[in-house]
Amino acid sequence: VVPDAKQKYDIVIDVYSGEDPTQLNGALNNVARMINLHAIAGVHPDSIHVVLAIHGKATKSVLNDDGYVSRYNIKNPNHDLMVELKAAGVKLAVCGQSLIGRKIDLNEINENVEIATSMLTTVTTYQLKGYTLLRF
Repeated sequence: VVPDAKQKYDIVIDVYSGEDPTQLNGALNNVARMINLHAIAGVHPDSIHVVLAIHGKATKSVLNDDGYVSRYNIKNPNHDLMVELKAAGVKLAVCGQSLIGRKIDLNEINENVEIATSMLTTVTTYQLKGYTLLRF
């Protein structure tokens, strides 16, 4: 199956995984890979719209470097990838409920990430707009 270069792709991704805080989040990497694979197939950047609903174990991925260092004693390995995803037009939204549950202060969030009410409302809002749901 090859992506259709003439098709419009609207995708909301439930990003919930992320185990090792010293490594790049594989789910975020999969988002970048998906976008690149569509581009290789000829899908124009204006024809692919991606929204991330980040929560659960992936929540730590959205910390800025100060927040990451305070928890894991290293800079956030996901920082550059989040900058690149945002530059590619990806909307990065972290679940506000996950932030509360993990006691993450708003000033610890990477500047490329928006705060959503919840992952649940992000997914349902975009699904009702016709976005396809993926889970990473």
